[in-house]
Amino acid sequence: MGMTMTQRILAAHANLKEVKKGQLIEANLDLVLGNDIALLLP
Repeated sequence: MGMTMTQRILAAHANLKEVKKGQLIEANLDLVLGNDIALLLP
């Protein structure tokens, strides 16, 4: 069975031929987003 689009993108950025479910990889990132919303309730 072929890889999903997400697996293809991750494999490309990790310089691997394929990635599988549950596999740990080390990939180069193009963009990193962070979200830190703190809500204080009374």
